[in-house]
Amino acid sequence: MASIRKYSIYFLLILAALILVLFYRAYVVHQSCRHDITRINNHTRLKLSSDMIQRLQTGLRYPTVSYKRGTENLTAKIDYVNFIRDEFKELETYSFVKFDLINNLSMLYELEGKNKELKPYLIAAHFDVVPAEKEQWKFDPFSAELDEGFINARGTMDNKASMISQLEAAKLFLKVSNHFYKKILKIYNWIKYPFFPQLGTEEIFRF
Repeated sequence: MASIRKYSIYFLLILAALILVLFYRAYVVHQSCRHDITRINNHTRLKLSSDMIQRLQTGLRYPTVSYKRGTENLTAKIDYVNFIRDEFKELETYSFVKFDLINNLSMLYELEGKNKELKPYLIAAHFDVVPAEKEQWKFDPFSAELDEGFINARGTMDNKASMISQLEAAKLFLKVSNHFYKKILKIYNWIKYPFFPQLGTEEIFRF
């Protein structure tokens, strides 16, 4: 009986804790947003232009492959960084945007927000890719061929498409709003494969 009573108490305590969590989440999640949100009307809603698609395809054509340590394709990575900075140079013209190139490869964008009291968002991506064997692909993995509505290239899912779309979003947002509400940090790491985190990320954290 004592054992049953003990487990019954444990069960009731766990149940009470779950109920408290549910009430807390219901209160926090469902309360109205207090932030000053800029709404984008239908005329300025994001649409994939041919320029955006071409930028993505061009970025995917850089063979930013990471092999084993000491054999990275640094030339392709440096060329890719230069491509990104040239295509999104408009972002660097804003007074509240600070750009830093870390170790000539990793990129850090600091986009200051209007409300200095809020903690910043951190958005990150890496732009190196794993090797790809051509015989296993319908198209050359670095040709970025558009076929049946899909771009065929190494890096479309992991992780160049994410990086470029983040920059496209910032570029579009600043065309309809002259500020961000809170600070945003965009970190783009030059190497994740195959020896993360010894390089790349640690360089950014030390910076």
